[in-house]
Amino acid sequence: MAPTCSTARSPVEPRLRSLWCAGALALAGVAPVSGQRVWTNTLYPFAYYTSVDGFWLAGHFAEYSSLGFAAGPEANAASVSVDGAASTRGSYLLVVDAEAPALVDGWRAGLT
Repeated sequence: MAPTCSTARSPVEPRLRSLWCAGALALAGVAPVSGQRVWTNTLYPFAYYTSVDGFWLAGHFAEYSSLGFAAGPEANAASVSVDGAASTRGSYLLVVDAEAPALVDGWRAGLT
């Protein structure tokens, strides 16, 4: 039996693409429900050189939920951050930090 190969597009593909785009636009316009936290993330990649370890490629990623205008000593309701780096001479670094100082009233948690 000869294998079949076709470069023609399926007629279903444009419909699925349209549905996916419509769903993404609908979700983008949805405001958070009262009591639901808004989470924000940051990503900072960078590269640098040291005479001991050579070139490094590193990055920082953080996901956090801010408190808004609530008064208190906490910077965020909760946050998770990951820092990682690797050098051309075999050195590496990985730090994971999770904090939840104001996620639940009366509780404070942190793990590094």
